[in-house]
Amino acid sequence: MANDVVNHPSHYTDGKIEVITYIDDKNFNYCRGNAIKYISRAGKKNPEKEIEDLEKAEWYIHHEIKRLEKIKAQKIKDQKIKRLEKIKAQKIKDQKIKRLEKIKAQKIKDQKIKRLEKIKAQKIKDQKIKRLEKIKAQKIKDQKIKEEASNRAKESWTELPKTITRFNGEEYDPVLDDEE
Repeated sequence: MANDVVNHPSHYTDGKIEVITYIDDKNFNYCRGNAIKYISRAGKKNPEKEIEDLEKAEWYIHHEIKRLEKIKAQKIKDQKIKRLEKIKAQKIKDQKIKRLEKIKAQKIKDQKIKRLEKIKAQKIKDQKIKRLEKIKAQKIKDQKIKEEASNRAKESWTELPKTITRFNGEEYDPVLDDEE
């Protein structure tokens, strides 16, 4: 290749492939491309600045290393954040489940209490009914006893001989007068 100081300077074209073509082919970023450029031209563009060119290459390499370390650190940080968010989400999920289980347990407890109260109320109702039936049966029994006693009394009165006596010149029937 001919020496074209603007488009193809000799310090970049002295090998089989031009440095810019190599950088493009490898798809190097700015820092890596510049490091290759300075290494390739070290001692060729200006032999007195060979160390300076290598130091510039070194600077770009260190800059690239710092960039990669930042990316790596950010990835680690993002992974930690992701793990923490996952843990936090799981905690929230667990808390929700715990709350729902607590609510469910309370509902079950309330239903049991309601059932027990219903059973208790039914027992009380049954006891009241039983007492009322007992009272009613006792009243019927008492009524029958009273009726039987009344019937026996009537029968016994009717069997007695009627005695009519006179009192102050009028007839007097002691059975009839006592009933009035």
